[in-house]
Amino acid sequence: MKAPNDLKQLFLKYLENDMTQEEFDAFMDLINERPEGLAQLIDSHGIDPTELGKRKDFQQRPSPEFSNRLLETIATPKRNPKAMWRPYFAIAATLIVLVAIGLGLFMAPEANTVNTQEVVAGKNEPGKENIVLKQADSQLKLVAENGTLQIFDANGKVSGQQTGNTLSYTQEMGAPEEKLAFNELTVPYGKTFDLQLSDGSHVKLNAGTTLKYPIRFLKDHPRQVYLEGEAYFEVAHDPKHPFTVHVNDKEVRVLGTAFNVSNFAEDGTTNTVLVSGSVALSNTDATGPDTLLKPGQKGAWHHVDQALVVEAVDIDLYTAWTKNQMILKKTAFGAIRKKLERKHNVTIENRYGLLDVQVYTVTFGDESIEEILEAFMEDIPFDYQRNENHIIITATTQQNTLPM
Repeated sequence: MKAPNDLKQLFLKYLENDMTQEEFDAFMDLINERPEGLAQLIDSHGIDPTELGKRKDFQQRPSPEFSNRLLETIATPKRNPKAMWRPYFAIAATLIVLVAIGLGLFMAPEANTVNTQEVVAGKNEPGKENIVLKQADSQLKLVAENGTLQIFDANGKVSGQQTGNTLSYTQEMGAPEEKLAFNELTVPYGKTFDLQLSDGSHVKLNAGTTLKYPIRFLKDHPRQVYLEGEAYFEVAHDPKHPFTVHVNDKEVRVLGTAFNVSNFAEDGTTNTVLVSGSVALSNTDATGPDTLLKPGQKGAWHHVDQALVVEAVDIDLYTAWTKNQMILKKTAFGAIRKKLERKHNVTIENRYGLLDVQVYTVTFGDESIEEILEAFMEDIPFDYQRNENHIIITATTQQNTLPM
């Protein structure tokens, strides 16, 4: 019996796990010919793209050109770009591993390589929704949340494995004569992601963060990574190979410890908060002894005058984000806005100037951005409008000044 050639009919059979091998072959052929058609079907049926990788095992995958063709279609949408951008990217991240994940197979190393600049332009700006891995050969890969992916080195050897929301690298040290090869992982606004380095160290990356790190560390060489944004480190103890986090022209050096480093431009400081163990802080552009931190202390470099201030702090204020919480004490709304933007993948434009200088002590968890704004409105009434990822706050018509 000849397989049907109607994409919608085959798509419904696929969802019902009721396809013959011949029908599956026809389905894959149609996907290759019309990837935008499949994306529209997923959108019109209200299906969560991340669930597609959980379909039954058909023991086959799309042709190698499938992922690139789909991404090209997404980059040049035929319909309203604003309407299609978000679902297409969510679909792309899943379809790249559509069969490979669900079937226990893995794509070829280049199968979900990204060739479009749109994916990473403004990589840490609101509205960007993909976790992106830049490999040592400059190829870009989309990392699907809670997905499965294998990472290969230049020799075609598996060097890393993604399981769920964690990317783990093979725990081995390279030979001293090897050349260091760095990967770079970028986490957009609205997401966090976990990374296990080749030495066993664990790193949790906050929203709006990029970490550059070696695929594997080398024997007789120090362990060094480069951070933009915020990350929580649990460093594997290895006295022979000190671990250094480079943040602009600053260095945080450790042997084995847990600490948080944040470096967002709007904060005006680079903060290192020590949870356990010990770290040494140094400025690569200045001479003088290192500054040692004790557990419970924060070292803050001020960007303007380069002064380093060490003080005892409440660790929970700086590590709550690793538990999907936001704890703030005596913080102006203007500063809170920037943190909300990163956590919820939005921009917040405040046209009610007096609101920015109001100071709050707050704790938030899984609340939506709307629920959070409504909580602030109970203190000082204001209006807001949301258009996709952009929120505009204005004074209410009845309240143009703050109460005395």
